[in-house]
Amino acid sequence: MCGILWSLGCQTNPAEVAESPWDSYEVEPPDEELARILQTEPARYPEKKCRALASDHPLYESEHATIREDGIRELCVWNDVSGNVPEGYNFTDFASCESSWTQGPSWFFPPQRMFESDPALLEDPEFMRELDWVKSQAATSGCSCCHSSATVGYASRWDIDAPEIWTDTMPLTTLAMAAGIAETHVYFGYFEPTDNFGFDRRHTVIATTDKERMKRFFTAEYERRGGTLEFAQQTDDNFREINRQLFEPSQPCGPGEGLTADGQVVWLGDGARQVYILEEGAENPGFPPTFDLPEQTLWALYADPTAEPIESGSIRYGDIPAGTAQFMPRDGTLPPELEVGTTYRLFVTPDFVRARQANCTFTYGVDAEVPRERTCDDQDSVCVTLEIPEDLSTTPETLLLGFYKELPPMGPPDIFPPLRIDSPELEPGGTIDLILAGTTPGTFQIYAVIYMPGGGLVSWRPLEGVDYVGTTPPIELNGEPIKLDEPITFAIATEE
Repeated sequence: MCGILWSLGCQTNPAEVAESPWDSYEVEPPDEELARILQTEPARYPEKKCRALASDHPLYESEHATIREDGIRELCVWNDVSGNVPEGYNFTDFASCESSWTQGPSWFFPPQRMFESDPALLEDPEFMRELDWVKSQAATSGCSCCHSSATVGYASRWDIDAPEIWTDTMPLTTLAMAAGIAETHVYFGYFEPTDNFGFDRRHTVIATTDKERMKRFFTAEYERRGGTLEFAQQTDDNFREINRQLFEPSQPCGPGEGLTADGQVVWLGDGARQVYILEEGAENPGFPPTFDLPEQTLWALYADPTAEPIESGSIRYGDIPAGTAQFMPRDGTLPPELEVGTTYRLFVTPDFVRARQANCTFTYGVDAEVPRERTCDDQDSVCVTLEIPEDLSTTPETLLLGFYKELPPMGPPDIFPPLRIDSPELEPGGTIDLILAGTTPGTFQIYAVIYMPGGGLVSWRPLEGVDYVGTTPPIELNGEPIKLDEPITFAIATEE
């Protein structure tokens, strides 16, 4: 407690020390319905939503209002994490957070005070004015849907509604992106300022109407917290590693990948929500609204968020089955005919913010083999056996296995997505054999969690005394198939 005092001494009577608002600061985890949206809802594509304005609304006669054919004035907002509402308003004044919740990370990390700022800053009017301005800018954004505990009712990792100097909840990596020193934030996507009430997200991770002012504030914050250019470079490197599907080069399609002789599009693994056929040299599809349709995209088919995923082998090039929409060609016409003997690229993802399922090149006219289930002999396969706890008394909520570089986990798996089985049928004292895809070279450990009802699934952290945890020794992934000799055994979770 003495560390928060102005004096360096510790002679103050504890009864005289004022309680800090941080002492009672706590962000509750998402409720059951929000957890469902965060973890299971497919990502919704950016869409403009319009709301009629009352004639006495301050924006009724403003340049931001759109006039419909019937004369009604309305405000049209991009319902997206990259969208904003006009300055001076909160995002939820005009838009719902339900779309934004499907577009961001699904894991909950309670915001905490990661740095203890000098209390003298609270008496600095210029600093406090800029701090409040930055908060007001962030509050206009769909990004606030995951970072505003008071206004929105949910915050993960950092919180603009934290007490006093709320930026103390921001990790150094976020500060580097907010300052624009780490530049990979641009890959999250953005709207043109002219179509987003003047807000620009190209230069800082928080969209702003004044990029220089925003960069100046967060550069000072980053330096005050000890940030360096080297750390910012590491932040960019880590982003590229975590989001490697945005940058990795394509490989030749293997068995069960590409186009069959009758035009079926096939890939290994589960259903997908986005399927692309591109020219061989095209960029990797990325995050909407900016990067999901790179140049040289010949055909893009997206599953509707309310529909089931697209299954391998269920579509042909140019098909638009029920429950899907063609996003390229944009005008709905047929895609260009493929030329026999020409090499093209297949890119398939389970969702926009998930790791890809296929990123490979195929030669049109050369028949792809029929898709099949992954086996222990396939490239990147890691086969494991789980020994189920004998005292398992009810059906678990979820079984989750992921690859991590360091344990205990401090975030999502380092190879994404993890293997997840909801409501698994596990026999107490029995065993189950599973196959994981270790698609990234390096040294990892498998971290397995049996999440029980009432456990820690919403935060991706096993709950002490409720959930079960098991791990493996370090495993070297190099593309070769691996069969682990020893089974993964589980123990009740303890505080880590």
